[in-house]
Amino acid sequence: MEFKTATMADFDVAFDYIEKLWTYNTYDKEVIRKIQMIFQDPMASLNERAKVEYIIAEGLLNHHLYKDQEDLHEKVMNALHEVGLLPEFASRFPHEFSGGQRQRIGIARALVMEPEFIIADEPTGNIDPEMSRELLDMLVTINGLGKTVIVVTHEKELVDRYKKRVVTIEDGRIVSDRIGGSYDEETE
Repeated sequence: MEFKTATMADFDVAFDYIEKLWTYNTYDKEVIRKIQMIFQDPMASLNERAKVEYIIAEGLLNHHLYKDQEDLHEKVMNALHEVGLLPEFASRFPHEFSGGQRQRIGIARALVMEPEFIIADEPTGNIDPEMSRELLDMLVTINGLGKTVIVVTHEKELVDRYKKRVVTIEDGRIVSDRIGGSYDEETE
């Protein structure tokens, strides 16, 4: 499996949203909804005092993206199902899960917002290799559904297995932009 190749139009859309957010220095709800983030350390990004159902529903609640409580619950259950978690996990707290399951909760939290663009910052950094493969395959599937997925990583194996396009950034500047090729070609 591989990610679909992102076009410059995909990047233009994302950067237009980001530029709009920075330019106006306000929280543009549409930008926040359309661009979602999956963080490297799921435990640090999950509210340890909230149950999983609330954690996943929080964005929907903040943006009023549900009709009624039944619709909200259904959206959360669908998000859990999409990432391979059982419905009964909704009533638990983050500390009750493994690192991989916590990362899936973070992915569900991003997906429930139906974003156009997902940024995954070192999504496999704190989990075992088996779970890493499963999560990356999940991101490939998400990408195949028409969502732009950017995975930020330093892991050579990850880049070699899943890359379609590799953009190398040093000191905040793009130093190379390549479709295909190997990681070693990219970094030499």
